[in-house]
Amino acid sequence: MREGPKILSSVQLSLQVMKCFTIEKPVWGIRELARELNQSHTKIFRILETMKEEGFAVQNPETKKYSLGTPYIELGNLVNKQFNVEEELRPCMIELRDALDESIFFTVINQRQGKTLIAVDSQQGVKFTAFEGSSEPLYAGASYRAILAYQRPEFIQEVLSEEMFPYTEKTILDKEIHYEKLAEIRKQGYAISYGEYTRDVCAIAFPIRDASSEVRASLTISGPLYRISEEKQQDALNIGKVTQGKIEHILKRSNIYF
Repeated sequence: MREGPKILSSVQLSLQVMKCFTIEKPVWGIRELARELNQSHTKIFRILETMKEEGFAVQNPETKKYSLGTPYIELGNLVNKQFNVEEELRPCMIELRDALDESIFFTVINQRQGKTLIAVDSQQGVKFTAFEGSSEPLYAGASYRAILAYQRPEFIQEVLSEEMFPYTEKTILDKEIHYEKLAEIRKQGYAISYGEYTRDVCAIAFPIRDASSEVRASLTISGPLYRISEEKQQDALNIGKVTQGKIEHILKRSNIYF
């Protein structure tokens, strides 16, 4: 049986402590926080003192209670910047949608799944729609395999060792075929699937590197099979590659990580 990831209990408890500081409850004493987390006073004291030493907590000299320190402002600004990625990327995706008149999706890695972060629907009556915020396994079609292909070998093995669910009769469930597909993606620089995730839908996906220069996302062009002719498929590859470059430039310039 495959072992799960090793968890550092001390780090986990420290994160639980930090999550207790909220708008509703921004100040805590050692004893009340220990009771809240069902932990010893000694453990909570050591964590809060370490946070204070590093500037992540401030102690009121009169009440002896703790509140969060200023480094969280910088971290909050960083997270804010990352969540504003939609404002940066959506215009590029709309431009791609208008050029091909098919639906466009931006998917990011989320543990062992892919999460649809941005969806720009085709304006045609018949179209494929993905819902922003939805997540699916990284084996399920082009959007997800375009990400999986560039992950560490041990990560790929973990994903492909999990039970696979057939979304359609064309969903690939054979591990060896997946490895062949992933190698093909790395060689050609894009992924294509035909009806694997949704029946009668073609998806063409490009891997996207974030500011770390690692593939952490994908850009997908998707439409009904009857509309994706060989000529349109080639147009999608050519135009999509240009948009891929634009998006990677934005992520690098804005220092955005996923």
